[in-house]
Amino acid sequence: MYRAFNSYEELVDYLVKELNLSKRYKEALLKYPREWFLPEDKAHMALVDAPIYLAEGQTTSQPYTILYMLKLLMPQRGDKVLEIGAGSGWQSAILSELVGKKGTVYAYEISPSIYELAESNLSRLKIKNIKLIFGNALEKAPQNAPFDRIIAGASFSDEAINKITSWLKPNGIAVIPTIRESLITYKNFPESPIISEDYGFIFVRGKE
Repeated sequence: MYRAFNSYEELVDYLVKELNLSKRYKEALLKYPREWFLPEDKAHMALVDAPIYLAEGQTTSQPYTILYMLKLLMPQRGDKVLEIGAGSGWQSAILSELVGKKGTVYAYEISPSIYELAESNLSRLKIKNIKLIFGNALEKAPQNAPFDRIIAGASFSDEAINKITSWLKPNGIAVIPTIRESLITYKNFPESPIISEDYGFIFVRGKE
């Protein structure tokens, strides 16, 4: 069941408490309210912990899911991050704050209208460490590899996930939804990668 909150601060406090997030996650969330990244006719839904339909079959994920994945990702200051599916740009903005001025977020978006929404949002906020790129990340992202962190907003087959995780630096981490309705966390330790899987997560299918 999805929960509605009376203020954005109340939603943030809920996420921080439920997921045991550190202070820097809270600061990043408070800097970029969710409503700033939603179309005008959807802004009234910003305080509901639920996914929101945007356009072209695309949604912006539930805040709890986004923050759960970002916690698994463990982005560090200075990291070079690949984001597959920029969506409205909210997660991109949070990531930009988590990696800091010396970090970079390469955010790819394949949907033309969603790309325009993200571009409008991120340009208006003048966030300098995000490189928003239109197109299929599976085709275009290798030119910017390797990455310290990789996160995807759509589900992929095992074959595609193997391709995506090959773009990680040693000790890098990827968090990617699967077509089995689960999340894969892949830690690219040089001696032996560690893979864990959480079930019960449904995402739109990514274009492979």
